[in-house]
Amino acid sequence: MKHGWFLPVTLLIIFASYPLLAHATTWFGGDLSVDPHDQSGPRIAVSGKTVHVVWEDDRSVAGNGRDIVYIRSTDGGESWKDPVKVADNVGDQQDPDVAVYGDQVYIVWEDKRNYATTGSDIYIRRSEDGGATWQAEQQLTSEAANQWDPKVAATSDYVHVTWLDERNMATANYDVYYRRSSTSGRSWEEEQRLTLNSAIQWRQSIAAYGEYVYVAYEDYRDWHYPPGSSKGVITYYARSTDGGLSWSKENKIPTKGAWQFYADVAASDNHVYITYMDGRNFSKSKSDIWLLRSEDCGKTWSNETMIISDPNMQESPKIAATDQQVHIVWQDYRNMNTAGMDIYYMQGNQYGTDWEEPVRLTQDQWQYQPTIAASGERVHIVWTDEQLLATNGQDVFYITR
Repeated sequence: MKHGWFLPVTLLIIFASYPLLAHATTWFGGDLSVDPHDQSGPRIAVSGKTVHVVWEDDRSVAGNGRDIVYIRSTDGGESWKDPVKVADNVGDQQDPDVAVYGDQVYIVWEDKRNYATTGSDIYIRRSEDGGATWQAEQQLTSEAANQWDPKVAATSDYVHVTWLDERNMATANYDVYYRRSSTSGRSWEEEQRLTLNSAIQWRQSIAAYGEYVYVAYEDYRDWHYPPGSSKGVITYYARSTDGGLSWSKENKIPTKGAWQFYADVAASDNHVYITYMDGRNFSKSKSDIWLLRSEDCGKTWSNETMIISDPNMQESPKIAATDQQVHIVWQDYRNMNTAGMDIYYMQGNQYGTDWEEPVRLTQDQWQYQPTIAASGERVHIVWTDEQLLATNGQDVFYITR
């Protein structure tokens, strides 16, 4: 039986019985979501030994809609504090994201409390003590159109938030908007529109390191069917060198492929990495995971590299980077006929130029929506899991090494 909101969470017992497929002596993890309703869409951030996880939670769906739930570990994932509901409003909340810099923790989400009048909005809540207590929530958007799928990054006193915006639907399409704080989230500057083309731009991701900020996204201006041609869905990016004050926009990644989905970006010092699902070899391998690297803060890019290829589909890659190591996790279809969809992981050394063999992390039922964070030598991964679907619904699972 799972626990309620504020009862102790004895996750170490759950972790001991969790089946691991590879590197069983170094990987451990278990079920974080501790409730018999659906939990999904987890996001993770880490600072030192403190791990922060958020997800969508349906435990109040009968009366109040979905909630955003937060949980943290202060010992590197060995044990976990009580889960906390982030937003107090009874409206529907979804699509959370989390970022951390030292003891400053930020959670953003899409909120529908004002949906009847202004559509969905972007809200944020912050903690100044590593997630122990939380400041009042703040509404970041109020435009009379839907704003959704927010992403957040933090470095020093800067907080960077992007989201998808429908305010220009009459003349354009979905756009990526951005807003920053230079006061650790206490006050916010005016929002900026990062995409200018009339085609669809969406599924954005964001990373920041020092004064540099990077936003990668899917762009549909060269939409073409079928996949495998020279045109299609291409990854574009925006780049700021002054902490988000100004932006270089409409940058197309240097690629020979097409049909790139689920772009994700990470940064560590001068090194920037963009990973994406690519369908250029669709007739042979459906879709593969590719990587682009920059050694000069996104000014120039190396030749793109195919990280993993299999006759079955790999999709939704997520990336993290620390020092000289790069970590990628994705959902994989190669065992779908016998074991469902799995989560796979790969580690790249020497700034992503030397890749180890892929590691299969799951073995039963369907696992998807992975995301990853890293600190030093430690890697932390969460995903949505259906191995306990019959009794517990969707769960959020965690693993580390």
